[in-house]
Amino acid sequence: MSMTTCKSDLIVYLLTSMISPAWFATLLVILLPSHISLYFNLSSWKPSTAIQEFVTTIDKAMTVFKEHKHVLRGTEFKRKLLLFRLELRTLSQQLRVAGHAFSWWNCRSWPKHISMMKKIFEEAQNGQREVKALKGEVEDIIFSDERETLCLEVEIMRDPVGTSTEAPEVLRSSSLSYQVSLA
Repeated sequence: MSMTTCKSDLIVYLLTSMISPAWFATLLVILLPSHISLYFNLSSWKPSTAIQEFVTTIDKAMTVFKEHKHVLRGTEFKRKLLLFRLELRTLSQQLRVAGHAFSWWNCRSWPKHISMMKKIFEEAQNGQREVKALKGEVEDIIFSDERETLCLEVEIMRDPVGTSTEAPEVLRSSSLSYQVSLA
């Protein structure tokens, strides 16, 4: 046996004999749950998670748009949503490039990787905020259109078309694309 192996074994033996097993168990009980909770709490700060939430937000906004095409035709909402989808593809590509550029063995790649990840995360968060604001605008238009349609239907039910000439004029003057048929 060589002298260095004997010294390292002696050092390990001395360290383990000085530390009580209860101290080690306490350390494990404290550190293990904190690392697990830290993992779940920090997962929302990952750029890939931000991009996934951005995808979900865009998909929800596109669903709302598709369900109410008749109200939103002639608006810029679809073009804006498609631009956000293009931005999303760009961010996904940048995330992939950042992942390939990172090396655990090359310390010089770390700051560049962190900078790229921070930029991707911030852009995904900003895009998500903008899509949510756009979705809010779309929902406001839809709600106002539904309100106007219901008001027209109530007006028609209250005053049948045959007795008043005002209802057809109200229907023709509706600024929204929703059509109420007179049956």
